Amino acid sequence: MRSKIAGILEPIAEDEAIAGVVLYRIDGTLIYSKLKRDPKLVLALHNLEEQIKSMLYYIFTRNLKDSIIETGDFRFDLRPISKTLVLGIISYPSHYHKLDVDIKTIINNLRSYLF
Repeated sequence: MRSKIAGILEPIAEDEAIAGVVLYRIDGTLIYSKLKRDPKLVLALHNLEEQIKSMLYYIFTRNLKDSIIETGDFRFDLRPISKTLVLGIISYPSHYHKLDVDIKTIINNLRSYLF
């Protein structure tokens, strides 16, 4: 299953606009991650860890469609795939427009595989 998920997420993770792709369980457990080697990204993820966990909680308790956290260097899109899984796409600020369609395609592919 892990290799199938990686196969679905790999194309978007390799996109130059993407700093990283993560798949979380509702409890904050990381299921999959592919991050570009960027010290700013690691620092941002570390600093936002509690905020990301809080947003995961709110996505499911308040039935949010998605959530966005923006910093000066990155944008973190958190989008639910199912009742227990959230896809996180971390992008560079100059590429926000193109990503929405790509993210929707990836979510539909994951849903068709997982359900």
